[in-house]
Amino acid sequence: MEFDPWITLTIAGFRPITYNLTGVTSGSGTGTLAGVVFNVGLTTVTWLATDVSGNISECSFTVNIVAETATITLTSAPGTNNQSLCINTPLTNISYSIGNGGTGAGVTGLPAGVTGVYSAGTFTISGTPTESGVFNYTITTTGTCLPGIASGTITVNPDATITLTSAPGTNQQGVCKGNPIIPITYAVGGGGTGVTVTGLPPG
Repeated sequence: MEFDPWITLTIAGFRPITYNLTGVTSGSGTGTLAGVVFNVGLTTVTWLATDVSGNISECSFTVNIVAETATITLTSAPGTNNQSLCINTPLTNISYSIGNGGTGAGVTGLPAGVTGVYSAGTFTISGTPTESGVFNYTITTTGTCLPGIASGTITVNPDATITLTSAPGTNQQGVCKGNPIIPITYAVGGGGTGVTVTGLPPG
């Protein structure tokens, strides 16, 4: 009995796998095992060979099907995946390369005004946030392989606020030279982290 000892297992979404059935004499027969495998793990494959006299010989082997995971890799500048910016300020684009069976991607957790778009193997997050807060986003690839996942944080700071907190009218005073003014105080909030002042008289 003679048949080709090389067979190829073709699995949708996976790389083709070629096996050599050892101890078998190579001949004119050939065979290809093809199909779609839906489960990962060990699978026993039985190969039947028939010679010219009709005699059947059986051999079996085990295939370990391991699902591949799509890759997602940051391709914009390091640190762009975690940004802090002011509201209504354009975001520095965040780009990821999708590979290894990934055919697309989606994202959750972005602030209003910011979107994610997949095109030609690249997933890009861009836009201008119109709401403040801390936004932890997650990108998940799509395709035939197990999904790849990436995450990051976009912190959107609100505009600064400054509010008079001393008595009404203290911000407009008339005093004689050499006399103290009534202290004028302001509360700084929102995204404000400090203040400067110009135009004060000496002293």
